[in-house]
Amino acid sequence: MNKDWQSIAEGQAAIIDGLSFLCRDLIDELAQYCNVDEEEKRLAELEAGNE
Repeated sequence: MNKDWQSIAEGQAAIIDGLSFLCRDLIDELAQYCNVDEEEKRLAELEAGNE
């Protein structure tokens, strides 16, 4: 019976590990859009300076 619980716990640990990697990837992906407004303002300032 301990063997069953151990294999279940190991399976759950593997699932949690996979989910944590997925969450980290999603956070990294979303972080690209965090500063879009600031970057657009900076681009507008640069374009205004070139005119």
